[in-house]
Amino acid sequence: MVGAIQALTASQARQLATTFQLLQAGQAAAALTSAAQLAALAPAAPDAQQLLAMCLAETGAVDNAETAFRCALALAPRHPLILLNYATLLRKLGRLDEALAGFQDAVGSAPELAKAWLELGLTALQAGRSQRALTALGRAVELTPDSALAWHVLGNARRETSDLEAAAEAFQTAVAIAPDYATAWVNLGVVRRLLGRADEALRCFEQADRLGYASAELSDAWTGALLDSGELALALQRAQELTETQPAFVPGHLTLAHLRWEYGATAKQNTALSKFRDAVEQQPQHRPLRRAFAQFLLAARCGEEVLREVRVLRADGDDPQLTLMEAEALDLLADNARAGQVFRHLQGLLGSTDVVFLNAYTRFLLRTGEWVAAAQQAEAATRLDPANQEAWAYLGTAWRLLDDAREHWLCDYQQWVGEVAIEPPPGFASM
Repeated sequence: MVGAIQALTASQARQLATTFQLLQAGQAAAALTSAAQLAALAPAAPDAQQLLAMCLAETGAVDNAETAFRCALALAPRHPLILLNYATLLRKLGRLDEALAGFQDAVGSAPELAKAWLELGLTALQAGRSQRALTALGRAVELTPDSALAWHVLGNARRETSDLEAAAEAFQTAVAIAPDYATAWVNLGVVRRLLGRADEALRCFEQADRLGYASAELSDAWTGALLDSGELALALQRAQELTETQPAFVPGHLTLAHLRWEYGATAKQNTALSKFRDAVEQQPQHRPLRRAFAQFLLAARCGEEVLREVRVLRADGDDPQLTLMEAEALDLLADNARAGQVFRHLQGLLGSTDVVFLNAYTRFLLRTGEWVAAAQQAEAATRLDPANQEAWAYLGTAWRLLDDAREHWLCDYQQWVGEVAIEPPPGFASM
């Protein structure tokens, strides 16, 4: 049963407002002192307990903050702002399922509270619940159609679900509402590039740059759009500048190495490897950079060097993905006995969750003539990710080698099987 709620006196209400102003001004310690005093004077006032919780959270006392939030909710279980702020703390602590439940309670208590819908959508997106995010963010823009932030987050959710046309529309709405919203310009450019509109993407990136937006991510995306537009020299120049000014930015090194490898002669391919290797040696403790280099070496089919890099990485701790790199390197070197042993070891670690592993193992089994096992691994990959084209290609190959009749219905595009009505995906209805 909820206890009697204590109303704040006029002086206590003024203290509440003053304390909140201190908190907003970044004076968390002073705000906490005042909030603790107020909560002691009005222990049954939900707003006083909530403000104390917010001050405690801001000063890092998260356990005490949670206790204060629960005290506030015991006094006012359906208070939407308390539910909202408590859920925000839970999200900050990484307790996403609890945060989602809290935000859901907040929108249930106050269905017209747009901020609660926005935070619910943000949290669902962070938790990988894309459809739930779309629903919540759709409601947020209905309630606040002039909120550039809500449209921007909706664009992120649509992009997450690969609805690129709709994502571009949302980002375009965001920048129409707030022309100085540089982050939205960047994301609009990224989506337009994914849609094959490189020139439009470049204009978006240029606008973000004019607004003062500066980040390694923007520069890397800009490089990609230049390449898509056929400006290879400019793309190489920008990629080179990025690695020089942001040497710790891993995607920048990958982009530059790929440009040199894919668009250069053999000498430039060797340069791609040597420059990437130099960057790793200059930052020997940069584990993500070394791991990216090892992956690049794997793509470049440099098996021996991959094994050397894996040994270095393991000095700071092993993990299944390093072991997978080892298996693929051994496969490149045709060391079938050792590669098979490592792949079999990984089966129990990655076989039920990792399509990349399943595809790699299938390649090895196809190469070594173990076609039945290859088909089994490929089937597992298609069950795990039905849209994975690489897995289906390997499965078709294995079935063909086994003279399995199913290969015909998978690969015989001339044979009529049946009619299925397919709803066009968003953005393709007019095609």
